[in-house]
Amino acid sequence: MRKYLLILFFSIITAGAALAQVTSSSMTGTIKDEKGETLPGATVVATHTPSGTVYSGVTNKDGLFNLPGMRVGGPYTVTVSFIGYAKATLNDITLKLGEPYIVNLQMSVSGVQLQAVNIVSSKRIVSAKSGATTNINRTALATLPTFSRSVTDFTRLSPQANGNGSFGGRDSRLNSVTVDGANLNNTFGTSSDLFPGGGAQPISIETYDELSINNSPFDVRQSGFTGAGIYATTKSGTNTFHGSAYTYYKNQSFNGVHIGDNNISNSIAKSSSTTYGATLGGPIIKNKLFFFANYEREVATSPGLNYSPTGGSGTGTVAATPVADLQKVHDYLLSKFGYEAGGYDNFPAFQPKNTKYLIKLDWNINTKNKLTLKYSYLNATSDIAVNSTSTPNNGSYTYSTGPLTTTTRGSGGLPNGRYSNQSIAFANSNYGFLNLVKTGTAELNSSISPKLSNQLLLTFKNYDNPRTSKGGIFPTIDIFNGAGSNYITAGSDPYTKYNEVIDNTTSLYDNLTYYAGKHTVTAGINYEYQRIGNSFMPGAAGSYIYNSLNDFLTDAAPIQFTYNYSLVPGLDQVFSANLKTGT
Repeated sequence: MRKYLLILFFSIITAGAALAQVTSSSMTGTIKDEKGETLPGATVVATHTPSGTVYSGVTNKDGLFNLPGMRVGGPYTVTVSFIGYAKATLNDITLKLGEPYIVNLQMSVSGVQLQAVNIVSSKRIVSAKSGATTNINRTALATLPTFSRSVTDFTRLSPQANGNGSFGGRDSRLNSVTVDGANLNNTFGTSSDLFPGGGAQPISIETYDELSINNSPFDVRQSGFTGAGIYATTKSGTNTFHGSAYTYYKNQSFNGVHIGDNNISNSIAKSSSTTYGATLGGPIIKNKLFFFANYEREVATSPGLNYSPTGGSGTGTVAATPVADLQKVHDYLLSKFGYEAGGYDNFPAFQPKNTKYLIKLDWNINTKNKLTLKYSYLNATSDIAVNSTSTPNNGSYTYSTGPLTTTTRGSGGLPNGRYSNQSIAFANSNYGFLNLVKTGTAELNSSISPKLSNQLLLTFKNYDNPRTSKGGIFPTIDIFNGAGSNYITAGSDPYTKYNEVIDNTTSLYDNLTYYAGKHTVTAGINYEYQRIGNSFMPGAAGSYIYNSLNDFLTDAAPIQFTYNYSLVPGLDQVFSANLKTGT
């Protein structure tokens, strides 16, 4: 007893650092005899029927029992036994994520031969609420409609949801999002997406087992947000092999084409999305060790750039730049520098792609200890048009509009877009994003004694988001038409080289729960190490603006030149925002 008090004291004094990690469910309740007197020492056994996973406990002097760290879902079979009383059995119990299931039973005295009592249902069997919570189980995830196959399609079911990941009127970046306990917050917050990944879901919706959206919980373990705590668990293997293969396809044909009596089919751009994947789960060792895995691939096509040069295909907006001048620039860059600028007409459609997979292991070490290991991976790419008008140097430049006239522009930006009715950029001037998201979880749930349980959780999230360039890195070249208007753009986007975001988080949690009669005391410790880095070096590849095509082709001096480089010895790329914190 003294040992438990010391552990409890240490946990209480460090409880201020404990954060929310909702990854499982639990069962609790009171066992009484037919006269309403409590039964100390009654044995309660809950068996997860699909996997054979067993959780057991004994009632205390007040007839109370607690079974922590249980698998979400079911069905469960619960048996309650006590010498001299008929065994009671409850079937088809389903547990919800983060909500204790309450079982209150009155047992009957048996004769010489013990008889089993099978209980189908009871009004006194309920789930304990811990605040304003919306729970979305596996059946709802599988049957409710989803437009984007994302978690946000389901979090909108919360009455407190305001759309775009906002809850209770709070900014979406003020939520706390975890999957199997691993932090999946969009920490850098350059978009309103719940998850990092540039719009791609880091984990397939096919793998989720249950979601819980909590807005005002009074559980001490749930904190770290002012919007909502969004907790998700993924599927696990069972004693039966289960698998699925799936594919989804949509294109512009799924869009409506009539507004009143008007047919707008000719104005609907062509687009498509194809998704295919598979899941597989089952036993490695029956009742002992299980696996679950998922693989998914998505390829989408969206409208690219609808521009063409004078003398070209004539599709979309026709720019004043003729094909002949574009070809001269293309050939000059290729022959002198070996740089392929790309095409300038009939631009290919943008094709965002992503590949993701997840693998999970569940190990029933014994009836007191359960271990879960999970790893997920996302590799997503996207295409973006070259920056429209800005240049790395916002200072002024002077250009000539005639043999006796010069003009100074003070804004530093281009007078019209790099794609416009006056100008054309080459295809390899466009850029993209690479989104790499990796998460991992190791969780050990232990029932130390009838009065003490523990959750030990180690998680990590690694997010890397560099820009990519279609034709490799090359200086940005903007060529004017001799009268101060942008005419031709070649080379990589001026903000692509050394443009990268890093968001890595490693967390260690230990939550100790002490069952003190009718009261439950939970305390714990948490250590989190986070590194956020932002590298942004405009013009790191060099940026040149030429007054005319002739100036460029004859190597005349540019009217503006920018080149940014690192002053840190030994480092070419510098993360100007480079935060490392441990709490």
